[in-house]
Amino acid sequence: RPPFATGNWGCGILGGDPQLKVLIQWLAASASDREMHYCPFEDERLVELPEAIQAVWDSGATCKDLYKLLYGHKKKRGVFKGLLKNIEALTAAGVLVPRPPEPEEEAEAAFAEADGAEGGGEA
Repeated sequence: RPPFATGNWGCGILGGDPQLKVLIQWLAASASDREMHYCPFEDERLVELPEAIQAVWDSGATCKDLYKLLYGHKKKRGVFKGLLKNIEALTAAGVLVPRPPEPEEEAEAAFAEADGAEGGGEA
């Protein structure tokens, strides 16, 4: 199925929360096995989007988990902040099992450690 592009639907004059909207759209895209290209249109409320996506990915959360992580969010504190806090708590409790690093990530980390041990790091 082809990828699709989307953006901050309902987040202008209608007052929707773009942090919540992007995560809901990501859930829908994932559940339907579609690649989504999100266009935040330089909305400053989405500055933390890459960090939130990485945290969800690293946590090993499924669509079902992400839905539960979003349930009962507090707009005052921010959806991404609440999401990160919930991921941290559920990972510490063993409910979420972090995704193992990709083989190339392990190789890059090992190379960086070896490079640093040899004194080849940047000054």
